Amino acid sequence: MLARAADRNRGECHAGICSRFVRARPDGACRPDVGRWGERGKMTGGTMRAVALILAGVGVPAWGAPAAMPVAGDKWVVDAGADKCTLTRRFGSDAASVTLSWWRVPTTRRSTLWVTEAGGRGADPGSVRVTFGDRTATVRALPDPQHAAGHDAGQRRWRVVLDDTLFAGAKEGDTLMLAPAERPAATGATGAPIVITLPTFAAAWRATDACVAKVAAFWGLDPAEDARIATPPSLIGGIADYYSVQDYPRTALRAGAGGTTGILVTIDAAGAATGCRPILSSGRADIDTASCRPARPLRFAPAVGHDGAPVASHALLTVAWHTS
Repeated sequence: MLARAADRNRGECHAGICSRFVRARPDGACRPDVGRWGERGKMTGGTMRAVALILAGVGVPAWGAPAAMPVAGDKWVVDAGADKCTLTRRFGSDAASVTLSWWRVPTTRRSTLWVTEAGGRGADPGSVRVTFGDRTATVRALPDPQHAAGHDAGQRRWRVVLDDTLFAGAKEGDTLMLAPAERPAATGATGAPIVITLPTFAAAWRATDACVAKVAAFWGLDPAEDARIATPPSLIGGIADYYSVQDYPRTALRAGAGGTTGILVTIDAAGAATGCRPILSSGRADIDTASCRPARPLRFAPAVGHDGAPVASHALLTVAWHTS
């Protein structure tokens, strides 16, 4: 997982929705405020402060039983991070609430939906049937290791990875249902499937689209690239297949240091990596440099355009280094 970072921003408004995601450069242009970055886009420091885009809208969510549950005072919140944008809202009362948080990253067409249930105790991996409006997907649910280990007592937190097409074209009043497909991995504290009506979700999702586009632009990606891609690239094999113990920077190894680097890889139409630069720093230059120098050249199933032909693209990868 990439280092979580949020941004300190100033405001701007578009179509009545005010965002503090961007701030003005000296030349008057807008850019994300994500700390201090080097000339090649590498983060070199800077304090990240959380900001939020608050979207208006109050509805009456409910799950499990037909009766509506009390509405928490929360509204949709879009957080702009250096590595991703998140869309979060809490539903229900404090003692029986469910918090939904979508994590969206440029260069992908998928999002990670984190579900936090008050009153739950751990979450076993299993298949979950996700229904939103008239669309359905069955995916694997994975628990948050920290919660599974007993952290944050009284809650359980788990995640599913979903194609963004599931939420495209959202309409007012659409309902999200999370029901176990095999084992009870995604049931509410009462044992019932989670069913929540999502008020003003369409506007919230569009705001997150805009947030993701701004992060991509800050990385230096051409907006036209995303428009011409129908299927994003995918790494062949796992990230660990491309690195060896000998790749570990000796200076970091002697210091007993580790870290995680987010790298942006340029990929040609044949699926070969033709460029790499750190987007999120581990805090150590030696680890960041090694992250772009795998023992084996990175290989991808190339991105595919709307005409069915492979096209050049980019991918964000996470490289974690640990001494033990």
